[in-house]
Amino acid sequence: MINSIYIQNFRGLKDLKIENLKRIKLIEGENNSGKISLLRAIFIY
Repeated sequence: MINSIYIQNFRGLKDLKIENLKRIKLIEGENNSGKISLLRAIFIY
């Protein structure tokens, strides 16, 4: 299980650090804010 994630220079994400990830996490935000980029970075990992 992933506890934290740090993404740097991937698509539109310059420096993104998310800590304390739990089993279920919702990703929400405005259109074109990087939600899919976050999911693709996790998939590539």
